[in-house]
Amino acid sequence: MKLKFAIKTLAISVLLITIFSSCENEEINEPTNAIEISSKASVTLQWDGNPATFANALTQAVRNAGAGGTVTLPNRTYRTDRSVFLPTDIPNVTITGATNRDNVRIVATRTFNTPGLVVTGANGTIYRNMTVDWAGLDNNSVAVSSQGKSGVQAYNMRFANAGQGFGTPDNRTGLPIDFLVASNCEFRNCARGILFNRNFSSTPVSSIGKVIIRNCQFLGDQLAGISIDCGNDGADGREDLRILPRAAEAMGIVTDMNGMEISGCFFQKAQNFNLAFAKVKNIQVFGNTFEGTTGAVRFTEAINIEHESNGISINGNNISNFAQGDHNYISVITFRDYGNAPLFENGCRRIFINNNTFSGNCGSGIIGEEAQFVDIFDNNFNFPLPVGDHVNFFRSDRGNRNINVDRNTNTPTNKIRITTF
Repeated sequence: MKLKFAIKTLAISVLLITIFSSCENEEINEPTNAIEISSKASVTLQWDGNPATFANALTQAVRNAGAGGTVTLPNRTYRTDRSVFLPTDIPNVTITGATNRDNVRIVATRTFNTPGLVVTGANGTIYRNMTVDWAGLDNNSVAVSSQGKSGVQAYNMRFANAGQGFGTPDNRTGLPIDFLVASNCEFRNCARGILFNRNFSSTPVSSIGKVIIRNCQFLGDQLAGISIDCGNDGADGREDLRILPRAAEAMGIVTDMNGMEISGCFFQKAQNFNLAFAKVKNIQVFGNTFEGTTGAVRFTEAINIEHESNGISINGNNISNFAQGDHNYISVITFRDYGNAPLFENGCRRIFINNNTFSGNCGSGIIGEEAQFVDIFDNNFNFPLPVGDHVNFFRSDRGNRNINVDRNTNTPTNKIRITTF
C-alpha cells in the first residue's frame, strides 16, 4: 500500500503493517485497489436529535476521523430527512454502531430522490453493527449505496424496507461493485437484497472484482435475494436500449465476476427468485439454504441462470421449492424477457450442479433450454419429489422434448452430463 509519508526506519514500517492489517475475526481480507492513507482518528458521533442535521453530523464525523479512521454511533435511533452523502476524499473509513444492529438504527423519515439513504463516498469504506432502514418509503433506492466504489464492506449490518439493501440502486447507472463484501448481514423486506445491473451501454463493465456474500440472511417480503443481471441492455436486449452507445458491443459481453462467492446464506421464499444470474460468468454458490418461491408469480425458481451465463457452480446447497405448477428448483435458460425466441447462441454454458439436496413438490426439478456443458452430479432428491421430471433439458430444434429422458430415472443421483446436441 502506497503511503503519503516516507518510512524512515524498519520499526516504523513494522508498526504500520501491524496497524493496517489488524481486523476482527469475521472480516474478510480480499484484495482491493491500493488507497493512499492519511491521518486517522477514532470519533464518536455527536448529534442534536434533529432529522435535518443528521446527514451533516455523520459527514462531518467522517471528515474528523480522516482516512483509515473510525466513526462510532452510540446506541439510539437516528432519524434523517435526507440522504447521507459521505465525503469522496476519505477512503478506508469505518462507520460502526457502538454495540449491534438492534441498538443502532438509521431510519428515513420521508421519501426523497436519491441513489441511497447512505451513499458511500470513497473506496474501502466499512459499515458495521447498524440497521439502515428506508422504512418502506422508496422502491428504487438502496439502503446503503456502494456508489461504484471499490472494496466497500458490510459486517453484522441489517438493511431493511428498501428497494435494494446494499450495492447499487436500480437506476440504470451500471456502477460496478468491485470487491463488495457482505458478511453476517441481514436483508429484511428489501425488494432485492443485493443488486447489480451492468448497463454496459452506458458504463462499460466487463469485469467485476471478486464479490463475497457470506453467512447472510435474506428475509421477509422480497422479489429476489440477490440479482446479478448483466444482460438486457444491448443489441440482444431491450428495444429502447439498442440505440445507446456501445449497445452492439454489449451483445458480446458476459461480465466476469472473477469467482464471486455466495456461501453459508439463508434465503426465505421470494416472489421471483432467491438467486438470479443473467449474462455473468465465474460465480460459486455453496453451502446455502434456499426456500424457493412463494408461488405468486409463474415460472419462478429458487435459482435462475440465464442469457449466456457460464462458469456457474451450484455445489452443496439445500434447495427447496414447494410452489407447485410451473415452478422449479433451478432453471438454466436463454433470454426470454421480452418474448424472445429461445436461441442456442443465448444459452448458458459450463453450469455445474453437484452434491445438492433438493426437496419440494414443484413442477420439475432442474430445467433448461439451449444449454451446453452442464454437469448434474451426485444430487439428492428428497420427498416430496417434483411432480414432473427431476431433470428436463430441451432444445427447440429437437421438438422441445427432454433430451435426457433415457437417463432421467427415479434414481436422480445418476450423473447427467449435457454436452453438445
